[in-house]
Parts: sequence; structure tokens; C-alpha cells
Amino acid sequence: TPLHLNKVRDPDDQLVLLPHGLLRHHCCYPGCPEFLRDLRTENDLDAADAGKAGDVSESTRRNGLWQHLSPKTWYYARRSDAFLVPRVHRIARGVMDEAQTLHHFVDLTMRKLEEELRGRPAYAEIQEPWLKECVTALYGEYLGIMGV
Repeated sequence: TPLHLNKVRDPDDQLVLLPHGLLRHHCCYPGCPEFLRDLRTENDLDAADAGKAGDVSESTRRNGLWQHLSPKTWYYARRSDAFLVPRVHRIARGVMDEAQTLHHFVDLTMRKLEEELRGRPAYAEIQEPWLKECVTALYGEYLGIMGV
């Protein structure tokens, strides 16, 4: 978990786990050569400083991470160990409190993904078995994060 990893990381390079299960400024895909590398740009660092001065909206900027992910999105999305179909984490985290069982969680998440991705390039991935496997794995990860 990030808490365990942060014990041995530089204080200026701490891992921050966001509510949807991804890291704020670090790549969290084990197959990536940049895995757990701090990807903040100078603009991200400046925004964080502005946030410390009271401009909270500026401090949430993640330009470096998105620059890193953008050219790789479909490469990773076609790998069975990745979660880069848009909105997967946001939707899955959103249904976690509502879901009564693993089956219910997967069903709700897949249904909402289908609704939100209709008309987008990622919609073609909805029927791929790997996506359902990834959503199933997320359930266990979220239970672990929540300490259940």
C-alpha cells in the first residue's frame, strides 16, 4: 500500500492514493517503465505551491501524469493488467457503497460504463472479457483500501 511504500520514499516524493484508487502524481501500472515515478511537471509543482497558499483548485493539477498516460492509453487498455478505459475507477468507486455483493458491483459498474461510454472509442471494449475481469479485481482492491 502507499503507506508502506512512503516509509522508504523521500518526503517530497510521497505516494498519494486518491478516492478512486489511483495515485495523484505517480504511474500505478506495474508493467510501465515509469511505475511509481513522480511525474509532476514544473507547472504541477507551481500549482501545488499555489495550493499551499490557499488556491485549492490549482493544487489538484496533474498535468505530468496525464501527459504520461495520454499516448499510452490504448496500449495499456488492451492489456489484461490495466485499467485505462476512461471512467472505470470513477464509476466503480461510485457504486462501491451501493453494491451489496461482488456480482452486484460488477453488474452496476459495467452497466454504468456502457451508458457513459456509448458513442466513444472505448465503448468497443465494453464486451471484452478483460474489462469485466479488471472490474472484478477492483472490488477486492477497494475492499482492501476500505479495510474490509
